[in-house]
Formats: sequence, C-alpha cells, structure tokens
Amino acid sequence: MYTEAYGAARAEESLLTARLLRPLLNDVAPDAVAVDISKSGTKVVWTSANPKYDFSSVNYLPSIFEYQLGEPQPRSLLRSQLVAVDRLQVGVDKVEYPDGQLAIFKYNPHSSGHHMWHEIQVLAQVGGHPHILPLDALVLEEVTGQGVVGFTSRFVPGGTLEDRRQFKLKWLHELMGVIDHVNFQHGISHQDIANRNVLIDPDTDSALLFDFGHSQPVGRVVTLASRNDAKGLLVLVYHLVTRDPRYDVYYLHDVDETELEDRVRWKKHADVELDCDLDVLFSELMAWVRKRRNGPQPTAAVPSNPVIIPTCPKGPKDVAGDDAINLAGTLAWVRTLHGRPNLCWRRPKRKDIDKSRRLLATGRYADEEPIAPQCVAADLTLGFPQPPKQSLEPSTKSQPLVNGYDKQSKRTIEQACGGDNNNGTVSGKPAKRRVKR
Repeated sequence: MYTEAYGAARAEESLLTARLLRPLLNDVAPDAVAVDISKSGTKVVWTSANPKYDFSSVNYLPSIFEYQLGEPQPRSLLRSQLVAVDRLQVGVDKVEYPDGQLAIFKYNPHSSGHHMWHEIQVLAQVGGHPHILPLDALVLEEVTGQGVVGFTSRFVPGGTLEDRRQFKLKWLHELMGVIDHVNFQHGISHQDIANRNVLIDPDTDSALLFDFGHSQPVGRVVTLASRNDAKGLLVLVYHLVTRDPRYDVYYLHDVDETELEDRVRWKKHADVELDCDLDVLFSELMAWVRKRRNGPQPTAAVPSNPVIIPTCPKGPKDVAGDDAINLAGTLAWVRTLHGRPNLCWRRPKRKDIDKSRRLLATGRYADEEPIAPQCVAADLTLGFPQPPKQSLEPSTKSQPLVNGYDKQSKRTIEQACGGDNNNGTVSGKPAKRRVKR
C-alpha cells in the first residue's frame, strides 16, 4: 500500500541516486540500463546495456481515441516529427515543428500514461480562456503512431514572471480573473500558482497561466486547502515585489500566508519596477484575497462548465506463448524476452550532440529515424503498447506472471537476452548493488 512515509522514502532514494550519478554520467554509455558504482561513490565499476537488466516499467499510453476529447479535436503528430532545440527542464523541451514553428513539448517518460492523461483532459476543457496557455497538439509515439506520449503548447518568447523584475497591475487583474474562472466555472484548483507558471505574452502584454499538472477538481481529498490558488497568488506577488529570500524556494503548503497580509512587510525591492503605487497593488490584491476567503467557496459552488476527467484506461493484456503480460507496468525486459517493441527515451548527452545534424525529440538524428510509424497497430482504438492482433484475447493456457516472469521464462531469459554483455570501461561480474538509470 502506498503511504506518505513510503512516498517520502522513495523520493529520498531518488534524490540520493541522482546525487551519486550526476558527477559520474560522463563515464556511463547512453545505452546503459544498469550501473554499478564503487562503495565510495567516486567511480563507475560496471555498466551494462543488456536488456535483461532493464527493470524500467513499460506503462500503457492511451490513444487519441481513448482520450475522447470532443470537438474540435486537437491535431496530432509523431514524436519523431519534432526537432529538439533545447532541454528546459525534466520532461519539458523546446522543439521545432516540421513547418519551423517553435513549441514546448511536455512529457513524462518515467510515469504511467495517467500523468499526461490528467493534464491533457484538463487543458482540453479549460484552454479556451484568453489567459490560459492552450494545448496545441498531442504527440504520439513513433512505434505504432497510436499512444499519446505528451503534448505541445506554443512557444511564448516573453518568458515567465520568474525571469522578470517588473510587474503590472493589469497582470494582477488578469491572474485574479483566470483563477476565479478556473475555480468557479470549471471546478478546478490549479494548486501550483507560482511565478514559474505564469508567462507574459509580448504580443499582447498579457499574463498566461500554464502547467496544470498538479490541478485537481475542487472538493477532492487530493485537493489541498493549504495549496489554494488565492494563497498561491498572494505568495507569488509578495515575493515578486519584495524579493524576500525566504521565498526564493518554498513549498506552498508550508507557507503561513497570514504574515504576508501585513502591509508593513511589503517593501519593494530596488530592482523591481511597478506601474502603480505599491499601496494600490497591495489593496487590490488583499481585497480579492479576503473576498475569496470570506465569500462563496468553489467547493460550495456548482460549476457552470465542470471539467470531466474520465478514468485513465489500463490497456489490454498481451499473450506470448503461455504467458499473460499485463501491459500496465510490465518490465521492459519481459517484453524484450517475448519480442515485443519498447519505446525508447534515451538521447545523447548535451556535450555529445552533433550540432551539424538535426536531433529529434526521440533522441535519434533525423537521418537515422524512420518517417512513418515502425509497425502497424493491431487495434486502431488502442494506444501503446498493445498485443499483436492474434493475441488480443488471452488463451485458455495463459498463466499470470509471478514477479515479472514465470519459471519457464526465468529459465530461458539468459538464452533470450544473452550473457552479461558488459558495456563499461571496466569488465567483470557485476556487483549485487546496482543503480538504475
């Protein structure tokens, strides 16, 4: 069972792994799936590209058909049609469309399709507002051309409020208006109102709210009152005006906003430019915050256009021989064992990128990537991965896998995947302790 303590332990383990690997990545080949490091954590002693060590999960990616987004349907394109321009942060790239237009590609290679499913469903239903950055296109995997791996939004060159030392009263009005719209008209709480999630469009000089990855319908257990959007905007404006270093990095649910309601604490930083008197900005913001706090609450209101988020599909079961492979969370090496394709997210390190060639969002160069999908999907209503056409229904002899494989598969894994196949600068038998990339 997932608990808060378990989640915290997993997060701490991931951070420790990242700290250990970061200084050693230059010694790890791009195609490595397993790494062993010294006890001191100072050098790589073994790596392998052998698929039998690939314990990453292959999660089901729903199809456009399964999203059922309604009209007008967003356009779609393959991941292999996007040219990688820059890596902005984990899961967010600046890319170029086939027509040369720039866009932002958002994806999550290490989670199930549920993460993208939720944000895409919300954006498709609230994105018509003039102060919300809309969804532009759905991005499909290039193996079958069916599964949705992420989405794009148009690139806005003005940057976010995080990059600015200026704030305007009209931007405050626009943000208060769009928050009210999302909360009351759609019944959605953004839950991550922060300067990094507000763009300024240079063409219209308007604020655009984006990143609905943490949003939730109001009233749900997972919707935290301590992360309410009125509080988020209060903290955002306070830090932008004062540059109080205590809020350079913060978790909204840990902030006590009552101390920010004292006008005495609001001292404009010398580098910040406002287009109105600070007293005016403060009074209008606080009037709205008090109205939101003391007036009707989104939880008590009936949204006029509520966002409907269907349950994310888990995908069908695959059958290979007498093994029933559950496509939701299957280990990559299990699919490799049975000759099933896996989606690859590996890409070259920044220092190794050949700038004379066009690097695609797939991590491969344009001159080595097929233009069309690599194989035909068995069912055009399903996403990826999906079983071959003859394996859509489990056979009567199928037996569920135990710990990822049955006894017969365990006996044949060495034969199917080969030996140890060392791929590092140091050969030898791998140690028991490995760090998964």
